Amino acid sequence: MVEQNVSLAVNTQQIESNLAQLMKRSQALVVRDQNTFVEARTIQKDLDAYIKSVGFELDEGIAKAKGTLDHLKDQKEKFVAPARAQKDAIRQKADDWSAEEKRKAAAEAERINAENRRLAAIKAEEEKKAAEARAEEERKARAKEIEAARKAGDVGKREAERLKKESEAEAQRQREQAARDAELAKSQVQEVRVAPAIPKVAGVKDQTYYFAEITNPSAILFAYDKAIREGDNERAAFLSRFVMVDEKEVGAFARQTKNNEKAAAQVPGVRFWSKG
Repeated sequence: MVEQNVSLAVNTQQIESNLAQLMKRSQALVVRDQNTFVEARTIQKDLDAYIKSVGFELDEGIAKAKGTLDHLKDQKEKFVAPARAQKDAIRQKADDWSAEEKRKAAAEAERINAENRRLAAIKAEEEKKAAEARAEEERKARAKEIEAARKAGDVGKREAERLKKESEAEAQRQREQAARDAELAKSQVQEVRVAPAIPKVAGVKDQTYYFAEITNPSAILFAYDKAIREGDNERAAFLSRFVMVDEKEVGAFARQTKNNEKAAAQVPGVRFWSKG
C-alpha cells in the first residue's frame, strides 16, 4: 500500500483575493498614454508574480502526487506488461490464421468470378454471332425481294439499288448493335463474394486493418497541381485531403523573417501579422 502524504493545505481565500484585485485592475485599465502603458506593464508583471506565487503554494503537492502516481503506474506496468506481450503473441497467431482464411476466400471468389466472366463472354459471343446471322439472313431475303420486284417491273433499277443499300445499312446497324450488346453483357457480370470461414468470438473483434506508406509525396503534389490547372475541381478536392501545409514551419518562418510584407511576398496564401 502506498502512503499518500500529499498536503493540500492551501490558503485559497488569500489566492482568490489576490486574483480578484489583479483582475479588477486589469479589466478597468484603458491604455491611452505613457502612464497607462506603464501601468499595464506593471499589472502584467504583477500577474506573473501572482502565477509564480500560486506555483509556490501548489507545486510541492503536485510533485508529491505525481510521485505517488508514477509509483502506481510502475506497479501496474509490472503486472500488465507480461500479459500484454502474451496477448499480442496469441493475437498474432489468430491473425495469421485469419489472414490466410481471408486470402483463400478472396482467391475462391476470384476463381468463381473469372469463370463467370468466361462463361458470360462465351454466351455474349454466341448471341452476337446469332444476331449477326439473323441480320445477314434478313439482308439476303430482302435482297431477293428487291430483285424479284425489279424483274417484275414493280421498281426500277435505281430504286432497287437504293433499296438494297438501305437493306445493307440496316444489316450493318444490327451487327453494330449486336457488338454493343455483347460488350455490355460482358461488363455486367455480377461479382460474387466468398465469406471466409472465420468463427465469431464474443468480445473479440476480428477485422482487417489497412495501411499506407507514402513512397513519392511529389506525385501527389503534381497530381493536385495538374487537377487545379485543368479545372478538375472534383479531382482537386479529393487530392486536397492528402496535401497538408505545415503551420508550424510557416510560423517559424514568420519569426525568422520578422517582416510581414517580405514573408507574404515569399509564401503565398498566408496572412502574416505581428503584435507587441
